[in-house]
Amino acid sequence: MEIHDRFPKPIADLLQASKTAVKKKEYEASLSSANDALKAADKDNLTPSLVIGLLDYRHAIHVRMDNLEAALKDSKSMIRLDRKDARGYVRCGTVATLQGDNAAALKYFEHGLKNASASDPNLALLSIEAKKTRDRISADLVASRPRDPMTTLPIEIIEFILSYLDYRQHVQLLGVSRSWKKVLTAMPPLTDTLAFPRAAKPITPKLLLAALRRLKLPRDVKAKNLTQPAANILMDRLKSPHFRFVESLELDDQLDQLLYISPEVLGAWNLRKVTIGPRTAFQMPWVLKLLELCPLLEIGRFEKVCGFFDALTLSSKSLVELDITYAGNSIPPEIVLNLPRISKLRLARFGGLTTSLSTPLDFQQLKELEDLNLHYCGLSNILLPPQIKHLAMTACRFFNEGQDVSIVYPPLDNLETLNILDSRVVAADRAPWPQFIRQASIKTKPRTLTSLSLTQDPPARPGNRVQMLDIAWFLGVTSLRIEGPDIKDEHSPNVIRSCPRLETLYIKDAAITGVFVSDLIEVLGSQLRSFTLDNCAKVSRDVVTWAKERGVQVEYITVNESLGGRRIREQH
Repeated sequence: MEIHDRFPKPIADLLQASKTAVKKKEYEASLSSANDALKAADKDNLTPSLVIGLLDYRHAIHVRMDNLEAALKDSKSMIRLDRKDARGYVRCGTVATLQGDNAAALKYFEHGLKNASASDPNLALLSIEAKKTRDRISADLVASRPRDPMTTLPIEIIEFILSYLDYRQHVQLLGVSRSWKKVLTAMPPLTDTLAFPRAAKPITPKLLLAALRRLKLPRDVKAKNLTQPAANILMDRLKSPHFRFVESLELDDQLDQLLYISPEVLGAWNLRKVTIGPRTAFQMPWVLKLLELCPLLEIGRFEKVCGFFDALTLSSKSLVELDITYAGNSIPPEIVLNLPRISKLRLARFGGLTTSLSTPLDFQQLKELEDLNLHYCGLSNILLPPQIKHLAMTACRFFNEGQDVSIVYPPLDNLETLNILDSRVVAADRAPWPQFIRQASIKTKPRTLTSLSLTQDPPARPGNRVQMLDIAWFLGVTSLRIEGPDIKDEHSPNVIRSCPRLETLYIKDAAITGVFVSDLIEVLGSQLRSFTLDNCAKVSRDVVTWAKERGVQVEYITVNESLGGRRIREQH
């Protein structure tokens, strides 16, 4: 409804003049016109509702002029004119809020809710403002009277919140208050774990003893970066029956004292995981005895094992994962594996560049084995189980390989990942693949293998790295890594033909140019989405931008000799 329809013409003209002045930010002139309108209203005997409207308008001008006292006076006048009209209560509460008096504002809003007419259109606004004000009062009260959550929250809530924090954060929180320390030292992980993650300084006996005092039922022990006196204390404590419930033991320091703890002591524990780093050398008989005496052990990692023996039998009925790095001077002629539950196995440094196991390494009896990793091993041959899914051989050498023609190699229909890195056959014919791979490539169904990494040091024959891909077995490969200076532009057809479903390619130290890149991207039906060029100096960066425009993400890695050979990564 227009102003002239609601008010007599003289009053309407004054209101219009006031509004025009407000738009020009001439508030004094606007206020003068509003005052004149109210004086005219007294003479014309307007209804209370219309006068309240005029006061409401002048109230808004006072607020804009930051004259809150005058605005509050007009708001109270609105209430006196008609106690059932909600507008006066809303304006009083608004002014009180602007004055920072939330309690007074809430009183005005509540009086309005009590007295205003049920049909008043501003009743809902009163209710909303009252709720907002109550919330502000509650927030101010909480801020002014803070309470320690450790003394107010239920223990279940505290445990749930603290479960998102790691061991180090629990230790840091001990200094917050006595109540925090009381709660934290009565619950995991401080009561069942001994650890010093990311310690900036070596762990002294004082720090170790403080952590030991917090232990009530130790289940997880991780020793790293201990001083020698602290290590002596820990090794002495490990002999105590107090540690018989330990399930995980991880030692990464030089803890020669551990050698004097008999496997029988550790066998009485509930050990499920053992990890011993490379700074402590263990005799193989000690490790074998431990595997035999721990019926619950599922994960074993021993990074420095030595000893002299004629034959080696690794036996455990419970092991699921085993990692052994051999550091002895002589290698066993034969390794027997009696590990019925093993699913992940890593053997390192059994043999090497010039020596090998004299008998084939037979994994066929390991019915659960899915992940096999051989590192720096000298082998005569290996026999794989058909269910193997992941196979990695790094710096391995095959001696006398393939001499036993009676061996029947199974197809590897379940193999998904094959990594043959810097490994080769030591034979007169310089065969590119070990015999078990050659036979598997003939028998295995295509498209089962999805990830292939292939490097040779030195290559079997120039260019042979890529020519080795011409096997039907590799038709399903989606991720490929190849490297070597013998890879050139002329080999792009080999990659296209051998890996038509290729999505990710990592190529390193290759003598390729942008032609190789464009061949793989522009070929009809190309699915390539990610391309990494590592030290491929002949490839221009223009090709990198060109590839990005065609939906291929490119990572360009260069070697900066001025920075000591540091590798510089660029994402495009």
